[in-house]
Amino acid sequence: MQLILFRHGIAEDLKPDTTDDERHLTVRGIHRLRDELPGLRRLLDRAAPLAVWSSPLCRALETAQILADEIGPVEVRTVRAILDGDLDELLRLAACLDPNTQLIVVGHEPTLGIWSQAMTGVALPFKKASAAAIEWTDSQAPRGQLVWFCQPRTLRCLK
Repeated sequence: MQLILFRHGIAEDLKPDTTDDERHLTVRGIHRLRDELPGLRRLLDRAAPLAVWSSPLCRALETAQILADEIGPVEVRTVRAILDGDLDELLRLAACLDPNTQLIVVGHEPTLGIWSQAMTGVALPFKKASAAAIEWTDSQAPRGQLVWFCQPRTLRCLK
């Protein structure tokens, strides 16, 4: 299975009348994300099954839905383990998918960097809308091999 860790797009700053959970993507963040997704699409195996899972926070869900619409069609599944940073639970759920699946996990920092280090030994610097693909072959262990890592600028250049 290829696990693709994807950090949400550029979100609003925290406002006094909202909580962190309610931060939406900015208009700029939406435009930048749409500019980057053709590059991500080029990196995907179009013949493989695709799944998109998201943290339940608004900015991640919005990112996941835009991603699913642009790359899919695919339904977005909200997974609490992404927000909780529970890699073991995420991988337990992922083990139920077809082993050929490309699972895109839309989440947050520092969780994605921690997970990349736990799985590959490399702590990756996930800027907003960065992506990393990890080949995960052992459903009994949270270990994998880094296939590729792209910052947003690189994704925009891959169009």
